[in-house]
Order: sequence, then C-alpha cells, then structure tokens
Amino acid sequence: MSTLTVNQTGTRRARTASIDRILQVFDHLRHLNEPATAYAISRATGAPISTIYATIDELVQRNLLIRRADNSVWLGPRLYYYGLSYARSIDFHDEARREMDALSREVGETVQVCGRDGDSVVVLQMTKASGPFRVSTDICMALPLN
Repeated sequence: MSTLTVNQTGTRRARTASIDRILQVFDHLRHLNEPATAYAISRATGAPISTIYATIDELVQRNLLIRRADNSVWLGPRLYYYGLSYARSIDFHDEARREMDALSREVGETVQVCGRDGDSVVVLQMTKASGPFRVSTDICMALPLN
C-alpha cells in the first residue's frame, strides 16, 4: 500500500508501507531463486538502499532471512516453518482435481494422471472430457505401456 507525502521541496512522492517492502524483498528472492545483496535487491525493487538495509536487518533479526558470509541474504528458517505448516494444510488430491478439471475444460479433452507399474501404465486419477467424444479408463486399471 502506498501513500502520498509532500517532501521538503513541495513535490509529492509515494511512500510504501513496510509490509510491502518486506514482500518486495521476499518476492525478489523467490523470483531470483538465489541469495542477493541488499544493493541488488534495492536496484531490482526500486526501493532506497537505506530502506532495504533496514528491512533486511529486521528480517535477519527475526530469522525470516539469513545473512551469508558474502553479505548476501536468503530466505530464513522461520519461513520454512511457516511453509511446512501451510503445506500440511493443503489437500493435494483436491488441488490436483481442481487443476485437472480446469485443464480438461480448457482443452476439451480427458485428463489422466498415470503411474508406471512394471510394463503397465495405471490410471491414478482422471477427469473426463465434457464433449461428445470421450476417451476414458477406469481408475486403477492397468494398460500396456505405450
């Protein structure tokens, strides 16, 4: 969330809420998928370097980021614990079903998730196409490997 403030020269500038700065840091690291320096984060997000340094220091103190020997930062252990709690709350079968249903509607075809069992393919999950021509197999049915 940004708010407008008037600086000493009378021009307006946007202020960014602390939580938005924190999310910018996390989002940049997630997008980059590797540690980064405060300077690199500042350049990527357009945030003032002093703001990024202060934000990073706060996040390191709270174990949300870790500071590495080369002074770069990476996601910290506290985020991992939050991620574990979130992951435990997800019903992967439900999520997979929703994605399969959406894909089936989008392409107009049957969508199957299959696994290999020796020289056979076993249908583990399926969403049937809604059109007049449907290719489907019973769940748990073993078919010859293509």
